[in-house]
Amino acid sequence: HPVRHQYDGKRIPERGHGHPQPGAVLINSVMGLCGEAIDIVKKTMFQGRALDREARIKELGGIVWYLAEAATALGIPLEKILQGNLDKLKKRYSAGFDTQRSQDQQEP
Repeated sequence: HPVRHQYDGKRIPERGHGHPQPGAVLINSVMGLCGEAIDIVKKTMFQGRALDREARIKELGGIVWYLAEAATALGIPLEKILQGNLDKLKKRYSAGFDTQRSQDQQEP
């Protein structure tokens, strides 16, 4: 459960805590891990390598952990972030995913 992940992760000290903007430090870490995750996809798509499922699980786990830490540092429950995204997608794609609508959408 993502919310449990947020609170269990608080037991582990992280370099962002104590920084004047810990959320920024942690979000940068999320972005770094996103880059590593996309490299796994790139190697599969463009270099002909076999998909490394365990590496994907490891990178996605790191992304979730840093996201939970960033949310905690910013005082935002992870559940609120996830629910907000679901609400946005339900509004945008109330009739299901539509390629044209995804290309035309203006909100971030």
